[in-house]
Amino acid sequence: MMLFPDFDGFARLRGEGKKYTQLSASEYLELAEKQDKNHEYEKVIVSCNRALDQDQDLDYAKVYYLRGLAKHHLDEYKLAISDFEQSIEQNEDYYEAYYYRAEAYCKIGNFPAAREELPKARSLAVESDDDEFITKIEDLLYQINSRTAGGSKDE
Repeated sequence: MMLFPDFDGFARLRGEGKKYTQLSASEYLELAEKQDKNHEYEKVIVSCNRALDQDQDLDYAKVYYLRGLAKHHLDEYKLAISDFEQSIEQNEDYYEAYYYRAEAYCKIGNFPAAREELPKARSLAVESDDDEFITKIEDLLYQINSRTAGGSKDE
């Protein structure tokens, strides 16, 4: 347990002479989204952890997804897979989590697991009319099939 759960925020506010208040879980989620857009992946993980530490009504699927995506970008694929699993457990329709879990499986060489993810991701993306993600899913499936069709072994 940390003595100051949001020391950076505390120091920033104290420096301006303002009263310190800890962010709510939803504010930490918003902060994580901004940090993700700025490619500040270590900060995304911290913000998501802080959101999860609070027992509030929260879009847990999104928090786990963002944290998994940050870990994915930091090449922590096995940890990312775990977060994507948590995201999917919270929301079975989170096609982005299926896709990135498949991509993480590819990165660790587990092509059969990756291939299993993509039909579900694709059908959910089609239901959501997300053409950009449908294209990403089809491209990843093509890459998997190209890589495994030439005689390389699947794990």
